[in-house]
Amino acid sequence: MHALDRARSLLRSNFGRNDGWYVELDGAVVGELEDPVWVDMFWHSYSLRCVAAEHRLALQEDELWNRCAFVFRNRRTKEIPPWAFAGGSPKVRDGRVTMRGLYLAPTSMLERACLRALQRFGRRDHAPS
Repeated sequence: MHALDRARSLLRSNFGRNDGWYVELDGAVVGELEDPVWVDMFWHSYSLRCVAAEHRLALQEDELWNRCAFVFRNRRTKEIPPWAFAGGSPKVRDGRVTMRGLYLAPTSMLERACLRALQRFGRRDHAPS
């Protein structure tokens, strides 16, 4: 994917947030995060969906969230943001979890420049080139 296309994709998906995320534990998908809602400054709340009944307890276990045992993989791009973590206590409350750092970032200086240009000139052109 070219830098300009990726920059457009990042903007279109709210830096991957709107794509949704797979929640993985020990290499297996145990849940999904979707429906991002901005909470505060750097935090977004996501609806947590368990993919199979046998994973329900693991997803509710604060100790696993506290030690960052889960890996978050973007459902569309399959990228993993290494800096994502959950906040709050308990971590899962009313079927939602609050996350920080769960977003995709530009991977090159050229992508960053394209993002700045698109944002500066308001050219959130979502049509493919």
